[in-house]
Amino acid sequence: LFPDRLKSWNRGVIRCLDRLVRSEPIGAVLINVAPFSGLLLSRAIKKRFSIPVVLNFRDAFSFNNYYQLHRRSRDMHRAMDVEREAFDSADRAVFVTPFMMSGYSRIFPEYAHKMCVIPNGYDEDDFLEFDPDSGPEPGTGPGENCFTIGYNGSFSKLVPMRPLAHALCTIYETHGIRIRLSIATKNTESEFRKLFPDLFRLGLVDYRGFLPHRESLANLGRAHLLTFMFADNPATEGAFSGKVFEYLRTYKPILLLHKKDSDIARLIADTTAGITVHIDSQDEIIRAILHFHELWQNGRLRHVPDKARIRQYDYRTLAKQMASVFDALQADEKGE
Repeated sequence: LFPDRLKSWNRGVIRCLDRLVRSEPIGAVLINVAPFSGLLLSRAIKKRFSIPVVLNFRDAFSFNNYYQLHRRSRDMHRAMDVEREAFDSADRAVFVTPFMMSGYSRIFPEYAHKMCVIPNGYDEDDFLEFDPDSGPEPGTGPGENCFTIGYNGSFSKLVPMRPLAHALCTIYETHGIRIRLSIATKNTESEFRKLFPDLFRLGLVDYRGFLPHRESLANLGRAHLLTFMFADNPATEGAFSGKVFEYLRTYKPILLLHKKDSDIARLIADTTAGITVHIDSQDEIIRAILHFHELWQNGRLRHVPDKARIRQYDYRTLAKQMASVFDALQADEKGE
């Protein structure tokens, strides 16, 4: 079932298109990738229906480092054969990260003219009732003066929570400063307690569990500083988590724990949304957290991100960019 187990689903797609083409005019077909078996549809659709095809890459395939950790090199060569055929038959290819477009432009330079980047983004409607200044002020928290760091999402080998947890415990034990982590996650509380018992023992965590989307955003709104992390691992090369754009839209300061030369670190810097420290440097992490805490304590945590740059990632703006891709295809079809 190479490329994946959803390959058999493609037959149903072609049958469905057969019915649609007979009943209404189809201007173009958009194929989301992954699943990677969707790449096989490009040539089949083009050959059978002569309809323009746009490939929308959510993940890379042949040079996806996460998959390379678990696949043989032979499979990667097979993946490139699938990609080459798909690029050859498709009219456009859209990528959600610069890393993907750069990688595919390097592997398939003959198709680079078909490629462009339209990143992930945020939905402005999710922030209609969002108050970026809703975090508790000094002395107004639940019985204590406590600086809060917000995090939404799961944690794993590639998204390691340990560096942050260790830093918070060290800060409390060394400086006597209680900084609380407010976390909304699908990881269970029992799993969290087992992995990071000291956070609970020292009262440094507010475990919120798995929350509805807007409630999870409200969780970020109650924090003073936001954080997310990626391991310094080949599998995270070019990582561009979709939630980063929601973090940006909160207009809260962001502390990224990753590599300082990563694409996502450049995004944080370009939008003046926060700072990046290396995830393997405990000293750097502690200094950064204490820096933000001191600003807050002195009433100087006045964060001013580049809101104009951030608004570029509003999905309404990104939808216009995708529409322009289809407009260009229609113009090509008409010979304009």
